[in-house]
Amino acid sequence: MTGNSESVDSLPNNGDGLSVTFPAKTITWVQFTVTDTDACSNIGLAEIKAYGPCGGVPPDITSPNHTTFTVGVPGTFTVTTTGSPPITITKSGTLPTGVNFVDNNNGTATLSGTPAAGTEGIYLLTFTATNAFGSDVQNFTLTVVSDCEVTPYSTPTCSSQNPATGQTCVKAIDGVVDGYPGDYTKEWATQGSVMGPGSD
Repeated sequence: MTGNSESVDSLPNNGDGLSVTFPAKTITWVQFTVTDTDACSNIGLAEIKAYGPCGGVPPDITSPNHTTFTVGVPGTFTVTTTGSPPITITKSGTLPTGVNFVDNNNGTATLSGTPAAGTEGIYLLTFTATNAFGSDVQNFTLTVVSDCEVTPYSTPTCSSQNPATGQTCVKAIDGVVDGYPGDYTKEWATQGSVMGPGSD
């Protein structure tokens, strides 16, 4: 068999025990080798006791590394992991107002809440899953978008009828190039105007 070797202090010769703490690792068997350094003929181990978690698996974060929430709309995302024994999940990084992070203490965690107005943007987070056998780190992106996305600052093209200033152009909210005097109720700009937040 092959494996890792760990040297320990000498066994006391007065009957006292020797306590040894090994680095955390996944093991399937343990072999003890005793070396006689004093040329004694009577040597052996009367009792061996091993304590600690055995047969564990380091954590692995299995959920996607991104999600999108919408301002004013309740959202939820579940962080999932594999591994044993039980896994603790922590978060670093700033969340938008209205969104919370909770470790469910069962190998999962939850991002949930309703992003507040004005929290649109990209939030860079880090999730860390940890148990007695190791840890796993995931860089995570939470994107918060507005409940009404408008392409900013596009310039409309007027209809082939060459309307005068004040008449309606062909850039329509419904995407149909119709033009005045067609479906004018769906047109959204006048000749030469600039589209975008705050425009008429």
